[in-house]
Amino acid sequence: MAQTYTEQDLITFAAAWSRMELARQFGQTAYQQERDYYEALGYNPSPKFIDYLNRYERQDIAGRIVDLPPRDTWKRPPAVTEDGNEETEFVKAWEDLADRLHIWSMLSRADRLSGIGQYGVLLLGIKGQNADGNPLALSEPVEEDGLQNERDILYLRPFSEGKATIATWENDTGSERYGLPEMYSIKLQDDKGDTKVHWSRVLHLADGKLDSEVYGTPRLIRVYNRLDDLMKIIGGAAEAAWLQMRPGTLFTNKDGYQIPQDSDAVGDRLEEIRRYAHDPLRMLFMEGIAAQQIGPSEVPAIGPLFDCYIALIAAASDIPQRVLIGSAMGELAAAQEDMRQWAGTIAERQSNYAEPEILRPFIDRLIDFGALPRPANGYTIGTQTQDGSYRWPPLVEMTEGELATITKDKATAVKMLANPLTGELPVDAREARELLGYQEEEPREEMETIEEAFDLATHASHQPVTVNRTCPLCGADTAYHYEGHGPLLVCAGCGKTYNPEVE
Repeated sequence: MAQTYTEQDLITFAAAWSRMELARQFGQTAYQQERDYYEALGYNPSPKFIDYLNRYERQDIAGRIVDLPPRDTWKRPPAVTEDGNEETEFVKAWEDLADRLHIWSMLSRADRLSGIGQYGVLLLGIKGQNADGNPLALSEPVEEDGLQNERDILYLRPFSEGKATIATWENDTGSERYGLPEMYSIKLQDDKGDTKVHWSRVLHLADGKLDSEVYGTPRLIRVYNRLDDLMKIIGGAAEAAWLQMRPGTLFTNKDGYQIPQDSDAVGDRLEEIRRYAHDPLRMLFMEGIAAQQIGPSEVPAIGPLFDCYIALIAAASDIPQRVLIGSAMGELAAAQEDMRQWAGTIAERQSNYAEPEILRPFIDRLIDFGALPRPANGYTIGTQTQDGSYRWPPLVEMTEGELATITKDKATAVKMLANPLTGELPVDAREARELLGYQEEEPREEMETIEEAFDLATHASHQPVTVNRTCPLCGADTAYHYEGHGPLLVCAGCGKTYNPEVE
């Protein structure tokens, strides 16, 4: 006989199947959907902003993951110029504004707050008037060229997603802002209600955007479960240490002694036990009762588990382990390599996110408002390199020894390309000087040939002399001395430059 189902049965089955399918896609179930990993392991299946905020404020590694990218991104701000010219009205107005409003600090704070949730905002406090001549309300748009100069920008205030919700959206499909926020609702003061703010006054920051131009990826979302695991092993080990350093105690009757059964006598003994457990004097007077320790006093090792979870967290957050938790003595070379890897990550973040999606939209907004003069030929961000491009200052500078080694390698490579019959080099004197990093003027009057330039690089000041000196920084006993650099030495161990007469 065929089984029949009611309409409600089918609805219930469809709903259950949808949940199982969704769970299967997220990899949370096994054994024919009979085991939910997230439920069994105690994971939060859908963290909200408040969960990320609590982690950021209270959990050490979580705070590092959120803070490190913006901290190092804005650590060395780039120069803002007009095609390298620092003396224009635009540059002067920008520098005055940056100094007065602490722009770099504010952008860093807004970047940090935006990484807690899906986005953050930077509110622009503006001094302006509407068409009626009244002060411009926060809910009113700022018109193009509506401001007089940079002094009309009064303040900057960063807010996280938790204090800046999106109130309305642009629904006009013919607008270039279609699908973007039109009005925000911002809690300007904790003890007051929300204030409506027009989008023109708000710089919207969203890191890690995928299929949305508004919502980014919280920096803790991919490591959220691992942070749970880390809390379990750290907190569990602390609790185990607390309990196992004071193992359980079994209280029994002494032979031939009968414990009184009245409530006062039992209560007195329980109070005596409680006092012994918490009193630093640890003195116990128990009539007719013997005590016996239960179990050993030892704390389990958590080092391997901790290292495993830190490795996973570092991989998921794209932060090298030694950068995430700090380098240890004896691992200096590895720590330097990690730092250079991190510097590359930050450089990519600066060029692909910080500049095109934060700094330039911010500057463009100020120019459109009339707060900054409109540069005739546009503006540039960063320092010009030999290939003509502009780059932000590097997070990690090369040491003097590394620069010397690079210059020597360049000179050697060019000399190897020389004509074997004539000895003629494939570059002229000017190109040779640029390759070696010299200024345009001649460093020495007697240097007239290309060969002399390369001899200078390979056999003079760029050829070190090895000396036996103990480095005050890492303890290595070998250093290099370069001609023309006075008493300064470069440590062969850590690569740092130091003066042995001072340090």
